[in-house]
Amino acid sequence: MTYFLSKIRGNIVQIDSWDGTSFNLILDEVHEKDVALIYAFPRFPVQTYSLAKFFQK
Repeated sequence: MTYFLSKIRGNIVQIDSWDGTSFNLILDEVHEKDVALIYAFPRFPVQTYSLAKFFQK
């Protein structure tokens, strides 16, 4: 999906692993008008929920 979105619009970022550096990247790069598409496996509900709440704010 990242590939096709990057053909339509620039500055598409895919994060495919979750660690402390990923969260710092998001904090530094996210802006008010950015959009997040979050796909996750059921085995990571806490991380997915916290990421979704962050983007909601």
